[in-house]
Amino acid sequence: MHRSRVVLLTRLAMLATGATLVLAGCDGGGTDDSGRYPHETGARCATEADSPADCEAAEDLAEEVEALAGVDAVGYEFRSIDGEGINELILVIHASGDATAEQVAAALEQGLAEIGEVDGDRDESIAATRAGVSLHVDTAEQTDLADAAGLLVAAGGLAEHGYVSLNDAGSDVWVNMPPEATYADIGAVADDVAASDIPAWADVLISGGGGYLSGRGLDAEDAERWDALVAAAGPAVATLSVSDREVTVTIDGPTDIRPRDFTFETYGDRWWPMIRAHLDLVRAMGDGAAYVIDTNWEQSDAGFDTILDVAVGRAHDGADPRGWTEAAERYLDR
Repeated sequence: MHRSRVVLLTRLAMLATGATLVLAGCDGGGTDDSGRYPHETGARCATEADSPADCEAAEDLAEEVEALAGVDAVGYEFRSIDGEGINELILVIHASGDATAEQVAAALEQGLAEIGEVDGDRDESIAATRAGVSLHVDTAEQTDLADAAGLLVAAGGLAEHGYVSLNDAGSDVWVNMPPEATYADIGAVADDVAASDIPAWADVLISGGGGYLSGRGLDAEDAERWDALVAAAGPAVATLSVSDREVTVTIDGPTDIRPRDFTFETYGDRWWPMIRAHLDLVRAMGDGAAYVIDTNWEQSDAGFDTILDVAVGRAHDGADPRGWTEAAERYLDR
């Protein structure tokens, strides 16, 4: 349901921030060698390493992977933060812009096969970048490297829209657009996703303007539906989100009344044109498709005041004292 997607967005935001820091810190070196091991000249080994031998092993692994076809550069970082339980080694593979999926997979496989030999006491992970898209692979996760590399390559055309990353399993794509992005921009990204080689099994999430569009195998119909939802929403909608087959709208309700008085009988005329248009689109999605309206001016323990919650082909079994859900069900059942 839509509330779980909020949790997912939070997790993805944390992942994106962490990946950005790692990639920024593993660019193949710096100019300040102070404090490094005396024998180090490559300047690619942080002082957090446990020993000079670990530095040398990491350097050897980086050079070995860097020599593979389709790899432009390889960086690495030893990270240790006392009190936070962080003690890790991260290898970062920068694939060339024209690297094939097979070449990216080969580089990942080589890195994963040998990173454990550098420092067995650390958590290990590998990040890969290609054409502005990033992938983070945790050695503790089960990741199909061929599928992940293929998805990394297929998502390359989306980087012009914002920060693009894959999840640890290499099966989801997240396009995180800049703060100034609008809902119309999400539709444009969805069009590009539909025209790309991203496989139908991949879950794609496009976030921007305070909302998001998410689904497995996003196609041209999903993009058209999003544009229609946006057109019907108008400026009074605070957020608009689509997760698979659930449409969630957050509205700015009146601030001078009690929540229980926000009834369909009194305020329905104001919102019915949007609701009717949205329900037409949701009905076309078939049985099980859902439509939810929350208000952002009154929150319950669950974080929302939901005034409308319906699904195609499913009768609402809860109380509806304000009448919004009942009116929506009547319209869906016509």
